[in-house]
Formats: sequence, C-alpha cells, structure tokens
Amino acid sequence: MDWKPNRKRLSDQVAEKIKAMILSGEVAKDTRLPAERVLAEQMGVTRLTLREALKETERAGFTKTRHGAGTYVCDLSKEANLGLLEEILNSGQDLTQREVRSLLEFRRVNFLGFADMVVQNARPDQIEQLYEIIERERGSFQDVDTIVALDYEFHEKLAEASSNLIYALFMRSVHAAYSYLCYIVFNTVFEQTGTLESVTIAHEAMANSIRDRNASAYREQVDLFITCGDVFVEQSLESKPA
Repeated sequence: MDWKPNRKRLSDQVAEKIKAMILSGEVAKDTRLPAERVLAEQMGVTRLTLREALKETERAGFTKTRHGAGTYVCDLSKEANLGLLEEILNSGQDLTQREVRSLLEFRRVNFLGFADMVVQNARPDQIEQLYEIIERERGSFQDVDTIVALDYEFHEKLAEASSNLIYALFMRSVHAAYSYLCYIVFNTVFEQTGTLESVTIAHEAMANSIRDRNASAYREQVDLFITCGDVFVEQSLESKPA
C-alpha cells in the first residue's frame, strides 16, 4: 500500500483508509483483517495507532473484534449507523438507488411527521431567522452551492423550531446526505430553468404558513416541496447502481 496519512490525527487517517477499503469492496464483509502487526506495517503506523483506528471503525459499525479470533469486516447494512451515509459520500462514492430511496422515504416521514410541532412551537425569533435565510437566498438564484447550503440551514432551523431534540440531531446526522440530494435536485432545476428562485418561493411559502400558525397550509407546502424534489431525484436514479 502506498497510502500515507497526512492529517493531524494519524489514527483517524488509518480508520478512514480501512473504511474506504470496506466501502470500495476491496475487503468484503465477514473477511478477517490481517493481524495487528501485519496491518500496522502495511499502513506504516504503530500498533497503538492501529488499535485506536480499529476502535473507530468498530464504533462506526465497520468492523467487529472477536475475542481470540481477530477483527472482522461487518455487514454494513446490519451493523453501521447513520454515519455510514457520510462515510460513503466522503469516500467519493455515490449512494445506491436503495440508499437514496430510503433517505427520500425517511425525509418525507420526518418532515411531515413533525410539521404540526414546527408550526406550534416555532418562536418568533426562529421565524425571523427563517426569513433572514430567505433574504440571503435572494441574489443567489444562479449559485447552486449557495442555495444548497442555505436550504440545509433552512431545514435545520425548522428542525430546531419543532423543539424536538431527536429531529434536530437527525438533520445534523444526515447533513452530507441531505445536501447530496439537494445537489441532484437543484442542479436539475437550474439546468432546466436557469434559476433557483423556485427554492426560495417554496421556503417563503413555508415560513408564511408558520408565521400564520397554519399547520394545514404548512403541511401542504412541505409535501409539495418534497414531492417536486422526489421527481427530480427519481429521474437521476436510472444511472445509479441498485
């Protein structure tokens, strides 16, 4: 192996390399990793550093140490946590059709499921912050990166406004995956229309519904936003592995 860590924490770099090997299929599930001494030599690190790295891969659900038998690669579909999505994207890989559709379904359940709580619990200062985000979107209708970042910020603020801690934690846990979906949607919208003004129009309609404490109108706007996005994502899935 010619890989060499180049960041501050060597153990983190080793963990990232092992995860990348597993995600790429270079090391298959249920495979036993080389002995610590051998793997440490391959990575060019000490056994202590390697052990720290393996603690991280086990914490993330990528590997599992079997007492007296060594370290084995896990079945990620059964052992990994939500961090797997970010690990996949950080490794440069695309999400599969199954992963994308699972995220779409979960997004719909969460956004609509917490709709009433957002409308009921949003504080005036949080509503004002939504409008501030909307104002920052104006003038950026041709900048996909900026709109993607602001759209995430908008929905993170909605999660906070619900007053449900788990909802807010979930949004932060899938930040990379959510932004990945938004890039698919917003790039397609921009290619077809030359502007991303429709995103801001949707955000303003949601904010107005929250300001008016109109839960039914808010759910309608959220459902429309999600449904439109799903259509563009589905169009893109034809080129992705199942």
